[in-house]
Amino acid sequence: MEDNNILLKPEDNRLIDIVLKEATYNSRKYFDSLTPHEKKYFYDIIYELKTHGYSDKLNLIWEADYEIIPPTVDEFLWDDYYLGKINSDPENGLYDFWADLIKYTVDPSNNIVEIIVLAARGSGKNTFAIQRMAYRLAHLLCLRDPAKYYGLQVDTSLVLFFYNIDLMKAFDVGYNRFEKLLKRSPFFSQFLLKTKSQTAVVLPKSIEIKMGSLFVHGLAEAIYDCSLDEANFGKGSTSKEESQVMKNYRSVREGANSRFMRPGGIVSAQLCLTSSKRGENDALTRHAEASKSIPTTLVVDDVPIWKVKTKRAHKVISFYSGKTFRVAVGNQYRESRVLEDNEPDPVGMQVIKIPIEHYNSFRNPNTINEALQDIANVSTYGYGKLIKNRDKVRLAVTNCPIPQFFNTEQIILDFDNPTQKLQDYLNVSALKDWVDKNRFITCSVHFDIGLTGDKFGMGVSYISGRKLVSRFDQTTGYETRHEEYVYSVLLMAGISPLIGKQIPFWKIVTFFVWLRDELGLSIGIVSSDLGHSMAAMLLQTFKQNGFNTRKLSLDRTDVGYLTIRELYDEERILHPHHSLFLDELFNLEHDEKNKKVDHPETGSKDVADGVVGSIYNFIDAKELVDSYYEPTSIDEKEERHLMRELERKAKEEEIDKDIDFGFNRHTL
Repeated sequence: MEDNNILLKPEDNRLIDIVLKEATYNSRKYFDSLTPHEKKYFYDIIYELKTHGYSDKLNLIWEADYEIIPPTVDEFLWDDYYLGKINSDPENGLYDFWADLIKYTVDPSNNIVEIIVLAARGSGKNTFAIQRMAYRLAHLLCLRDPAKYYGLQVDTSLVLFFYNIDLMKAFDVGYNRFEKLLKRSPFFSQFLLKTKSQTAVVLPKSIEIKMGSLFVHGLAEAIYDCSLDEANFGKGSTSKEESQVMKNYRSVREGANSRFMRPGGIVSAQLCLTSSKRGENDALTRHAEASKSIPTTLVVDDVPIWKVKTKRAHKVISFYSGKTFRVAVGNQYRESRVLEDNEPDPVGMQVIKIPIEHYNSFRNPNTINEALQDIANVSTYGYGKLIKNRDKVRLAVTNCPIPQFFNTEQIILDFDNPTQKLQDYLNVSALKDWVDKNRFITCSVHFDIGLTGDKFGMGVSYISGRKLVSRFDQTTGYETRHEEYVYSVLLMAGISPLIGKQIPFWKIVTFFVWLRDELGLSIGIVSSDLGHSMAAMLLQTFKQNGFNTRKLSLDRTDVGYLTIRELYDEERILHPHHSLFLDELFNLEHDEKNKKVDHPETGSKDVADGVVGSIYNFIDAKELVDSYYEPTSIDEKEERHLMRELERKAKEEEIDKDIDFGFNRHTL
C-alpha cells in the first residue's frame, strides 16, 4: 500500500534537480508524475549511485523485466560486441549525422512514434533506418518477456516489418540487409535460429522479422517497428498509387499506436519512412508537411548529401573544398538551371548553393531536376510528370501563327435550348477566312468524354508543313537529319453542360457538319476512345453523316502521349494558348512501370486527350497516310478543293439524303 506521508528533504530535491538537469530529459515532468513512494525509491537509487557507484535497488528494477541489461546507444553503435566493427570502418562506417539521429529517435523521453527522413540518395538514410531498428530489436531481446512487458497477450509475436510495393525490393533493400547486419554482430548472432521461412526470421521470445509488398500483410500483426523505404512507390508511379499506399500505411500506423500505447499516452511502437525528395506534391512530401505539427512525429527533411558527409566514425571527412556554384530551382513557369557566376538571383525562384564537386551532375538541363532531388535533396516541380521541358510547350504557343478561334475557354452548352449552338462561341468570320485560304488542308478530329459524362474535350489538328530534324543515332554514334511533318492545332475546347443537365452531343455533331458543309473544312477522320457509353453512339452518328471514324484510346498505353512529347521536344507542334489545355498537359503523370499516362487525383485530361488524339491520328490512322498536300499555285489549290468537294458529294449519295443525327435532344 502506498505511503503518502513520505516526504523528501529540501536537499534531496536539490540533488534530484541537479541530476535531472544533467540528464538527457532536461525536464522534471517524469519525476513529478511519480507517486511519493516512487519518488523516494528514485532518490534512494540516486543516493546509492552517488555514494557507492552502484545501486542494488536499480539492479532489482532491471532484473524484474530484463534478462540482460540493454546497451546504451553509444555502446550499441560503437562497441565491437554489437555493431562497432561495422560502424567503425573508415570507408563504409556510420556517418555521425545518423548516429546522433538514432540516439534521439530511440530515446523514450522524446516519445517519437513516426520518423520521416527525406534525405539525399547515397547519404546513408537506409543504414539509419536499419540500425535504428536493430537497436530496438536488441532492447526486445534483452527483455524477459517482451509481450508481457508491453501488455500484450501471452505468446503474441512482436514483429519488425519491412515494407516495399515491390516484394523483391522489400527483400533486397530492407530484410536482406537487416539479416546480414545481425549475422555480423556477435550479440545478435547468438539469437538467430537456423529455421526460417523465405519471408520471415524467427527469433527467441516470439520476435519475428517479416517483409511484405502489401500493407494487408501486416494489418493483423503486432508491429513493433516498421520500415517503409523510398523504393516503395517505384519509378514513375502516379499520385493515385502513392496516395493509396499512404492510406494503407496510416492504417498500419494506427494499429501500432493502439497495440503499443501505454499509460500517459506513451507509444512504444515506431514507424520509419525514408526517401529522397521528389515532387512538390507527391504523397510522401505532402504527408511529411502535414506531420510536422504532430508532437510524436519527427520530420528530418533538410538533408543534402554534403550535410551528411562531414564525419564518419567520429573522424572528419575532407571531401569538400568549400567552393560552391548556384542553381535556380524551377517552378511552374521556369525551368531549373545553373546560374552564371556574376548573374543575380532570379526573382521568384529558390536559389541554392551546391559544392563545386557536384557541378558535372547539374550541367545537363535534361537531368538537373534529378540531380536536385538526389544530391541536394530539393523537391522539384514536375516530378513524375509526362512533360519534362515545359519551355518547349510554351514555344509551341509562341510560334503558332493562328489565333484561338473560340472566343472563350469556358464553353457551356444548354441541352434544352435548341437555338444555342457551339458556333456561338466561335469567331466565325476569322475561321472562315482561314479555311478559305487553306482549302487544301485535311483535318483530324478527336474527342474525349469524361468518365462522369460532365466534360467533353475535343481537338482539331492538321499538318502545317515540314522541317528538318536532327537526331542522334545511338547505334552508329552519328547525328542524322530527317524531314518530318509539323502539326498544328486548329481548334481545341473543353465543353461542359449546364449544372444538372447532360452534354447535348447532337449539337457537337451539328457543329462539325456545319464546319464541313458551310465553311468547307476538310475533315479526314473523327476518332474517340470508347471508354464512355455514349462515345460509340456518337461515333456511329458521325459515320452516318459521312465522316470517316475510328476508335483511338490514349488510356491503354502511353504510346500516343510519348509520341506527342517527342514532337514537342523536336519543336514539331504549334497551337494557340489555351489555359485549361496547358494546365492539364503540365500536370499529366507518367506511370513508366505500367506504361500509362493519367491526370492527378483532382485533375482532368479531357482537352489534352482531344488535342493529342487529333495529332496522333496522322501518325497512326491509315486513312490519313499521305494526306498532306502542299500545292504550288492558286489554281492547284482550287483544283484540290474541287476534287474534295466532288468526293464528298459522291460519298453523300451513298447515305440517306436526310441528315440523321442518330440521337437528338429529345431522345436523350
